[in-house]
Parts: sequence; structure tokens; C-alpha cells
Amino acid sequence: MTRHLLIYCLCSLCSWSVNCQVQPLCAGDQWTCTNNSCVKLGQRCDGVNDCNDGSDEQNCAQWRCQSNKWRCNNNICIYFDFRCNGKDDCGDNSDEINCDQWRCPPSTWKCNSSSNCVWFDFRCNDRRDCSDGSDEHNCAQWQCPANTWGCGNSSRCIWRDRRCNGARDCSDGIDEDNCQLWTCPVGTWRCSNNRCISTILRCDGHNQCGDGSDELYCDQWTCPDGYWQCSNRQCTQSEGRCDEHRFGDLDCRDGSDEDNCAQPAEATDSYALPLIIGCVLGAVCLLLLIGILILIWKRRHQAGSKQNTSEDQIPPLAPGQDQEGTPPNGPVADEDLEYANASINIGNNVYDGLNRENQDEENTYTELNTP
Repeated sequence: MTRHLLIYCLCSLCSWSVNCQVQPLCAGDQWTCTNNSCVKLGQRCDGVNDCNDGSDEQNCAQWRCQSNKWRCNNNICIYFDFRCNGKDDCGDNSDEINCDQWRCPPSTWKCNSSSNCVWFDFRCNDRRDCSDGSDEHNCAQWQCPANTWGCGNSSRCIWRDRRCNGARDCSDGIDEDNCQLWTCPVGTWRCSNNRCISTILRCDGHNQCGDGSDELYCDQWTCPDGYWQCSNRQCTQSEGRCDEHRFGDLDCRDGSDEDNCAQPAEATDSYALPLIIGCVLGAVCLLLLIGILILIWKRRHQAGSKQNTSEDQIPPLAPGQDQEGTPPNGPVADEDLEYANASINIGNNVYDGLNRENQDEENTYTELNTP
């Protein structure tokens, strides 16, 4: 998680210069869309645009269908119980071809009058899952298979990993009773609140237990036998190691299950190149920013030093100067002083001229009034 956050911070510095996309850490049972949203793995290549950008329906030829699904001819993945159910679930009708040769896979039950298969937990669940309703026949004699658990007095069976999973799978909720005495089955991990979660959900960066105990002490977490430890401490089933698939239901969320394989695998994911470019540019931007700040600081420091030096060189105050060391009316330039003297001379000349005119008028008045 720390590595993802560090890469995100570096790339964010120059996000304007490169389309640097960092995959978010989706849960262990989720797939990451191109728009960085998360969808369930079962929604990958199911013929429905679940990501809203269509990325979950791209490159389906390279996508491995989940273990409980069947691949159509058009590479869409459908659940086994949709195979030979009389409906075109693939979109190309390939799921309804050669049904007379179709054999139900393990953990499923074959309907009587068709080649349709239903899951064991659909058998005797008080709902018609077979088109002929045969899955609800003879439920009194129905015995739950070894990998399922019977819901008390009813004939319904649920998968053992649904026992004490925090959800009511039996109609009466008996599957969530006495969980402190229940032993979590193989492939699951016990939470502090006695819930059982899939091993691949342990340390996947998400609170799957409800109490957060599955995300504690992940630096000390070691995957059990049959699992491979990813670089992000997540566990994935060993058969997904070096199978040339990334981000499938048997793969690490960070793609590390395809690293250091005997056959050269794809060195980077589709988003790795812009990620690396963004990180490099982000580091360059960071260095440039630090350099600019240092340059600004140096210039201000030099300017402050020059100002202090000039203040130290100011001569003592002369009479008529203020505390700033300048005349009361501010510093006077030479050309301003010449302009002021010229103005004074002009004023004196005008004043002398006016005095002469007044004197002439007085003389004239005196002459006129003398007898």
C-alpha cells in the first residue's frame, strides 16, 4: 500500500504532463477497471458493461473464466448452470450446442429432463431452478454432499465456506449460529469475530471481516500451503503463478505472480510505461521546484545584505535633515533645484515690474493733482 501511495504522490506532481494512471488496490475478489473503479471478478467478461467504460469486456480472449464458469465461443463467461438450460445466455447460442454430450461438472446436479445443471446449494432450496422442477423432488432423501453444510431441519445445503461468513444463507439464519465452535474450512481464514473469509481476501487492503482483523499484522502474514505470497502480502492460489494471466481470480492484485517466471512474461502492465514516465517527470518537477525556491531565497538574502550595507554607509545627519537622513521635503535633484531658482528669479522680475507700474501710476496721480 505504501508503494502505491508513494507512486501516486510522485505522479500527481506532473499529472498535467502525462496521463499517469495508478491502479487502485481493489479487493481480492474484484477486478480493476480502466477508469479505476472496481467490479466483482464474476462481472469480468460476462457480456455486461459493468465498469461503465467497457473495459471489463475487453481482451476477453486472454481472460481465464472463473472456476465456476464456462467459456462461450465469443469468449463470454457464463455460470455452469446456464449451460444447456434452454436459453441463449452467451449471445451466440454456443451454450446450447451439443447438450446431449454435456456432462455436469463437480459440485453441480443434473436435472432429470434436460442437460441443465444446477449447483448443489440450489438443490432443495424451495425454488425451481430446473425447468422441470426436478431439483425440488425427493428432498426428504436428499443428503448434502461433503463440501456443503445442511441448514438444520430443512433439506437445503450451502457451501461450507458460507457457514459463518456474516450473511444469512439459510432461510432461518442457523448458518450464523455458534460460530465460535465452527472450524473454518480449508481455503478460508477465521476473523477475530469468528467469521470465515476466503484466504485470498486476507491482507487485500480491504476490511472483509467487518472488524478489520483481516488487515492486521500483514507484514507477518504467511500464506498457507497451496497458496503463493504476492508482493503486496496477498495470497493467491498456486496454480495462478506464472500462468501468463494478470488480474484474474487466481492472480495477485499487483500482478506480481507473473514476475520472474521461467518464460519471459510481459515486463510491465499496460499502464506501467506512463506510470514510469510520470514518476520521472514528477521527480524532475520536484527538483526544479526546490531549485527555484533556493534561488528566490538567495536573491532576497543578497538584496537584504545590500540594503544593510547601504544603511551602514549613510553620513551623519546634517542640519535641516530628518531622522531618515533626507531634507524635510525629501531629496532634491540638481535639475529640480535649477528649476526652482529660475522660478524664483521670474517671480522677482514680475514683482519688480509690478512695483514700477505702481510707482508710475502714483507719479502720474501726483502730477495731475498738483496745483
